[in-house]
Amino acid sequence: MNRFNNLSEDAKVVYLLSLSDLIIDKISKSEGFEVAVESLEKAWEWLKFKNIDASNLYLYLENMDETDIMTYMQLDNDEDNEKVWICIEMLWHIQFGRRINMNKVNISHRLLKVLITRLSKVS
Repeated sequence: MNRFNNLSEDAKVVYLLSLSDLIIDKISKSEGFEVAVESLEKAWEWLKFKNIDASNLYLYLENMDETDIMTYMQLDNDEDNEKVWICIEMLWHIQFGRRINMNKVNISHRLLKVLITRLSKVS
């Protein structure tokens, strides 16, 4: 798990995007499913072309209309769904940690192990 922290920021994003793509169908009945799918599509697009402004991407994570990843994650009462939302949210925090020049995101070995263990129980 410590290897994750040694990956480049792009590699971390690819890892979490791939993981999110594998498990996103678990939240297909959740209210924010369409937003989650669209956010992953935009994240792949940004990763490939680097052509989307950070402020536009940030709206998927959090916005005033409460049609964002963080809001839908909080509204979803299903524990298994919450784990999917957390994976997607982690992706956006890593993406924005790099994209808007915030401090480098460092995910602990323990947190990543817990996330992967919980997600493996979901899938």
